[in-house]
Amino acid sequence: MAYLIGAVIVYLVMLCLGELSVAMPETGSFHVYAQKYLGKSAGFVVAILYWHLDMELVIHDFNFCD
Repeated sequence: MAYLIGAVIVYLVMLCLGELSVAMPETGSFHVYAQKYLGKSAGFVVAILYWHLDMELVIHDFNFCD
């Protein structure tokens, strides 16, 4: 049941991002939408958190790659 709920949430988020990218085609990631609709500080926080998560995943891949 938890996987079904998670799948529905991911599907809805993807629908929302698809609608935003069609309505507002701009270069950049989803932090551009946060910056436009929530303010510059929210866009900055979203971008930094996304970058931080990417770096954590890269470090994890390097550590457990052998």
